[in-house]
Formats: sequence, structure tokens, C-alpha cells
Amino acid sequence: MAIELRDLEDKKTDIVLIDYQKANIQAFSAPEMAWLSGPVGMSNGRLLLQKFKDLQFPDPKGFVIFDVFKQQTLVEENDGSFAFFSDNKAITTRIFFDQIIFESYDLVTGIIEELDQETRKKLTPEEVKISLPLQYNEGNVHFSTVSTFVKKCTNKEAIKGVEYLETATTIIVSYYIRAHEKLENFLLITDGEGVVMEDILLDSDLPGMSKDTFFVKDNHLYFVKNKKEIQSYAL
Repeated sequence: MAIELRDLEDKKTDIVLIDYQKANIQAFSAPEMAWLSGPVGMSNGRLLLQKFKDLQFPDPKGFVIFDVFKQQTLVEENDGSFAFFSDNKAITTRIFFDQIIFESYDLVTGIIEELDQETRKKLTPEEVKISLPLQYNEGNVHFSTVSTFVKKCTNKEAIKGVEYLETATTIIVSYYIRAHEKLENFLLITDGEGVVMEDILLDSDLPGMSKDTFFVKDNHLYFVKNKKEIQSYAL
């Protein structure tokens, strides 16, 4: 798994590789252009970074395919955007006048080829085995249901919005409470019957809500505390 770390002062980006099965962590500097990009996928040790014109208005403008093991750039394009991985290939698109052009970048050989319609129909996108929560804002009927659940479990009033995910054995809720005119973000973990296992303070003094504050992969819950510490929780 690859995680992007950003230094807001120096505008530098690092990539951290986490092998959660072997409990191994490796960190290295991302390509120089990485500040105006963001990771959008990884397959077989190839990390794809989507480039943008401007981070304030992130319109896709090219991409980079980066070998995380050799720590070197394999491909850099100034046009197009990433679509998906399929059969050890990165499928990308670009606009040519009023047409959408599909191209394939072979992650092993480096061969680039344009894809016709018949070839595209045969492609099967690589499955992404990550579970992300659903977000419900105030006013949504599901927000009322989840906030009532939070109140029952923690005796705290959830406001603004929640993120909710159920697994085979757990219920996970990211919720916010009012604290000193700002927000505090908590992560509630219960078993399937609603018995509280954890109620973790993720961050405080927040001006607003975030999105995708946690995710689940291979029966492990991942989340970030205080914007600087990533934690894993075995479900």
C-alpha cells in the first residue's frame, strides 16, 4: 500500500510503502513534479500519479508512472488522465478535439498503444479491494439513523455529517461534535451488536468536515490521527 505525505512548508512530497502483512515500512522522495499531482492507483509496484494544472482547480493534465521498487519514473505524460489498471496495463484517456482517445501503457514492457473500441470492450478493470465509508450529511435520513446510533453508544451528539461502514463483524462511524466553536472528529468502532470496542479522537480544532477519514483493506482498518500518524486496527 502506498501513502502520500505532504510537507506544506517546503512543498515536498514523500511516498511511504506499507507491507501490512510483513509489518514493513519504506519511505522515499516522490518525483520532483509530485507536488502538483496525487496518487490514484498502484499495481505490481507501479504507482500512478495524476498531474494537475493547479491544486486549487485540479483539472487532470498528464500523469506519471513511477516504479516504487527502483524509485524511478518510467513514463511521464503532459496530457491525459488515468482510467484504471487492467491485465498489468495502465489504461489512460486523453481528449483530441471532440474524441476521447484510450491508450494502454504496459507496466512490464513500457509499450504504449492506442486502443480501438473492440479491444476496450475486452478489458476487465483490476478489482480495487478497498472499502470506503458512505458519507451522510445533516438533512439526510441516514444521518439521523447513524447519529442516533452514535448517541446511544457514546452519549455524544453527532453534528454536520458522518461516515459509515459495516463489515462482516464491525460497525465503523466517523463523526463530529462541537467543541469550542470548532469540531472534533471521532472514530467509533463497535461489534455487529453495537457494543463499543473503540471511540478514538482523530483530530480536533477543525474548521469543517473531511471525507474518507478511514478505509478498510484485507480486514484491517486504517485511519490518520492528528494529520500525522497513520494507525491500523485489525478487525
